[in-house]
Amino acid sequence: MPRRQPAARQAPPGSGEPSDTPTSGGDPARCFIAIWPAAAERRALALALTGARWPSTAAQVPPANWHLTLHFIGPVPAASLPGLPSALRVPVEPFSLEFGATAVWTGGLVVLLPLGPTPALLALHEALARRLLGAGLPVEQRPFKPHVTLARRAVGYSPPGTPLRSSWLVREVALVQSLRGYRTLATWH
Repeated sequence: MPRRQPAARQAPPGSGEPSDTPTSGGDPARCFIAIWPAAAERRALALALTGARWPSTAAQVPPANWHLTLHFIGPVPAASLPGLPSALRVPVEPFSLEFGATAVWTGGLVVLLPLGPTPALLALHEALARRLLGAGLPVEQRPFKPHVTLARRAVGYSPPGTPLRSSWLVREVALVQSLRGYRTLATWH
């Protein structure tokens, strides 16, 4: 069952910081569905990354913004936002997501990769895709590559010297609006 978050001043789940991003009036809202780690999981990951070497060009993503995008929806008309949470609601059975490596993708995008897409993650991704299609919203056609973006413009990044292990307990997903920051519209668990 969805738990509606108050419309104003909401940040991503677990961020511990409110967002003061205002609603954009009648403009379309850029939306996505994601998994956020809990505060303790973010702290553990930040600690595990302390041995990494970042080039001076790197634009690191703040830990409060680390998330795994399940579906990027894109622009949604403001008039459609109120009905979106109920249209996209799916049950979330808790599962663990294990991460074990970082990689540098094209353009210097540094990402954290899961040890393997778990059946539970893939099932959640597919259930959300069906809901998106049922709501008349787009679904990405490229294969799903689960990852957490850690930095951009980081060509020359070196991972920590010790093996990187991070575990997230997935209990909920969030519908988020992106507009000069993140604003949680709803969460489901």
